[in-house]
Amino acid sequence: MSYSDTKYYDASEVKEALSSQIEDIIKDLFPAAKRQGNEYRVGNLQGDRGASLAISRRPDKFGQWFDHSTEEKGDIISLYMGAMNATYKEAITNLAEKYTNVIPTYSTSKFAERKEIKTPDISLEHLTTPLTEGAYGYALSIRQIPREIMDAYGVRSYGQNSVAFPSYYNGKLSKLHYSSYVTKKFGSTSDPIHTLFGKEYATPDKCRGVLTITEGQWDALSYAAIGIPAVSIPSGVSNMKWIDMDWDYLKQFHTFYISFDMDDAGRGAVQKVLSRLGVNKCNIVNLEYKDASDCLQDQNINHLKEAWGNAKPEQPSAIVSSRDVIDEAWEISSQDKSQVGSQFFLPIDFRIRDHEMTLIVGHRGHGKSQLALNQVAFDVAQRIPWMVGSFESTRGAILADIVRSYSGVEQFSSREEFDRWAEEVIDYVFIYDTNQKPDPKELFDAFEYCHKRYGVKRFLFDNVATLKIERGDNNAQADAADRARIFTKEFPVHLVAVAHPRKSSDSGYEQPPHEGDIRGAAEWGDYPENIIVAYRNKRKAEVLSEMHEQNLSPPAINHFLESTEDGKVIVRKQRFTGEDCFLKIWFDKNVKVFMHKYGRSLGFYKIREQLENQ
Repeated sequence: MSYSDTKYYDASEVKEALSSQIEDIIKDLFPAAKRQGNEYRVGNLQGDRGASLAISRRPDKFGQWFDHSTEEKGDIISLYMGAMNATYKEAITNLAEKYTNVIPTYSTSKFAERKEIKTPDISLEHLTTPLTEGAYGYALSIRQIPREIMDAYGVRSYGQNSVAFPSYYNGKLSKLHYSSYVTKKFGSTSDPIHTLFGKEYATPDKCRGVLTITEGQWDALSYAAIGIPAVSIPSGVSNMKWIDMDWDYLKQFHTFYISFDMDDAGRGAVQKVLSRLGVNKCNIVNLEYKDASDCLQDQNINHLKEAWGNAKPEQPSAIVSSRDVIDEAWEISSQDKSQVGSQFFLPIDFRIRDHEMTLIVGHRGHGKSQLALNQVAFDVAQRIPWMVGSFESTRGAILADIVRSYSGVEQFSSREEFDRWAEEVIDYVFIYDTNQKPDPKELFDAFEYCHKRYGVKRFLFDNVATLKIERGDNNAQADAADRARIFTKEFPVHLVAVAHPRKSSDSGYEQPPHEGDIRGAAEWGDYPENIIVAYRNKRKAEVLSEMHEQNLSPPAINHFLESTEDGKVIVRKQRFTGEDCFLKIWFDKNVKVFMHKYGRSLGFYKIREQLENQ
C-alpha cells in the first residue's frame, strides 16, 4: 500500500482541535445523553437511553469513554467509530471536516518540493522464496509467532536457514533485512531506504490510530501475535531516518507506543523518538525482559499485554497535575503561617522551615557567623542536628563556640567539665572538615549524604566567598547558588548560607546592607527564601569609650549599656509570610550569645531543661 498519493488529516491535530467541540459531538452522536457532573451518560454506543456508557467532559480526559456493561473503553475517535460504524480513516476525516478547521495534508512526495527518492533495484522474487516449513516451524516453536502472522507481514525465506523481512517505500521494495535462525547472523541489501517494517499490515485503520513501534522485526511480530499490530524501525536505534521517510504514514496516527529494547541504547533512542514524534503522543512500554520477542519466547503473554496496557507518556518530572499536590496545598493552607516551621533563637517573626534557604549577610565583624552558630546551639538544645561547614574557622573553634553558647560557661574549670557539656552537643553537630576552599558540588554531595545517612535536616556553610570559585566568575557563583536552591527543593532541609556584602563603607559600616549588596552573583540574593542582616552598632563602642574618658558614673554607663543596643537583626526577606521585621539585640561576648535584651546569657541548654520538665 502506498501513502504517497492520498489526502489525509494529521490525526494529532484533529484530536486536539476536537477538545473544544465535545459538547456538539455528543449532542450529534447521542441525542439521549444526559450530563452528570463531568460526564455524559447514555445507554451504549448505539445511543440507547440509559447510563452504562460514561463519556468524560474533563479537559484532561475529554471524550474518553467507558462502557460499564461491556468494560469497553476508548477515546473520542473510537467513540465516533462505534457510534457511526465508521472506519478509523472515515472517523478522522468526518470529524475533521465537520468539527474542526484542520487543513488536510497531501503526501509530501506529490505536492511538496522534495528530492526524488530512488528505491534500490532489488527483487523480492529473485532474492527470496515463500517461507519454508522449517522457517514456519522455527517461528512458531521458538519465537511463538503463528503462520498467519508471518504471512500477513510478508516474511519470506532467504537462502536455506534465514528469513527475510521486507520494507517498502511508496509501494516499492526499499530494503530486505535477513536473519539466520541457525547461526543468528543478519544483514540487509545494499543502499537501502530506511523505512519501517510492517506498515503494510499495521495500517492506520487496522491500528485505529494507535501505532506500536519496536526496535526489531521479531518484536513487531511478537506484538502482532497477541493482537497488537506493530512496526519495527529499520536499522538500529541510532538511525532515525525512518521518521523522515515515513512521515506521511506516521502523521495519520494520534498515539504511539514505543517498545524499544530495555538497555541503555534503547532508552537513549526513546528520548530521540520523543523529541521527534512528540512527548504527549508517545506511551513508553517498560518490560521485565530485554524486548518483546524475549517476553513472548518465554510464553509470558500476560506480561506483554499488561506492559503495553500500562504504558504511559514519559512526562517531564517538572509537570504534575494539580490533583497530585492537593494534599500538600491543604497542609499549607490549614496551618497558621506564623507557626509553620520551628523557632528562631531570637524572639522575632521568623521561623526555620523545610525546603528553604536563609542567607545571613553582614559586614566583616558584625556577627553574621556567630548569629548562625547561635541557631545551631539553640537547635542542639532541642535535639535538632546540624551539619556545619565553616571555612574561616578551624573545626575545633567551631565546636568550642557551640559548646560555650550551649552551656553558658565562659571558662571551663577542667577538661571534665568541658567534656560533660560537649557530650550533650557532639551527637548533634556534624562538621564538614576541610582547610581548602570547598568545591560546591562536593559540598552539596556531602550535605546530601549527611541528610540521607544520618537524617540531618539543618545545614550551614560559611561563607559564599570561600567556595572554590574564581573571583569575579559570576556564572560559577550562579551555578553554586542554583545547587543550593536545588538541594533545598529536593530534600526537606533548611540551608543557612553566610555572605559578605559587595561594598563596605569606610565610615564605620553605618548602613545595614540590602539584598542587592551581596557579594557574588545576583542569584545569591534572588534564590534564598529568606535574607537576614546581622548589623553591629559600632558607634556604641565609640560612645562607651568617650564615657569612660569623661569618668561618668557607673550607673550612667550601665544605663547606657542597657538602653543602647549592640546591633540589630533585620529580616530583609521572608517569602513564606512576607514579613519584614527587625529586632534590637545585645551581645554577651563572654559566651558569644546574641540576646534581645541586655544581660548575661545562661546558655541554650536551659531550653533543654524546660523541654524535659514539661
